[in-house]
Amino acid sequence: MRTMTWLLLLCAAAPAQDEGFIPLKKGTRWVYSLSDRKQVVQEVTGTEKVGDVECFVIESDMGGQKEKMWVLQNAEGIWLHKAQSRETVSELGKPALLLKYPLKKEAEGWTARIPSGSETIEYSFTNEGEEALTVHGKSYQAWRIRMRGRTQGYGFEGSYWYAKGVGLVKQVITSPGGEFRLELKEFK
Repeated sequence: MRTMTWLLLLCAAAPAQDEGFIPLKKGTRWVYSLSDRKQVVQEVTGTEKVGDVECFVIESDMGGQKEKMWVLQNAEGIWLHKAQSRETVSELGKPALLLKYPLKKEAEGWTARIPSGSETIEYSFTNEGEEALTVHGKSYQAWRIRMRGRTQGYGFEGSYWYAKGVGLVKQVITSPGGEFRLELKEFK
């Protein structure tokens, strides 16, 4: 679940050239429903330095399970510099590209290696283009990002949908343990 939440956290950052695509300022908040009827609340809580790099801090609360990540936004995309799950803090020696900008459909994607506890998870991402999507009765034009991951002998995959001016509106991840579905309920 920790892996899924870190991936979910990437919803809260935006590239510099697409300023305004995903709102990123202190106090921005997203509330999501989970497939198991729980809810996830995410909030941009400010900025902090990781080494010499000023990063946005994004906090997530999933039914009392709290996590954080420190991300940098630039013209190339969203870069993860540090992540915390429970008491485990992972500082990345080399930042991981979580979301590539500019947003455009492409056959070739990008990869990222992200530590999670005692292991490192290998991810690959591809932008599959824009599509119409309805979530909790609201319609969006959203970019679909396809993800595949591998850890300790099993794989998982999923899709994320990002809408301009809102951020992540839907996420579906499947793994040997089942399906993880997340949908935006509230944004402010």
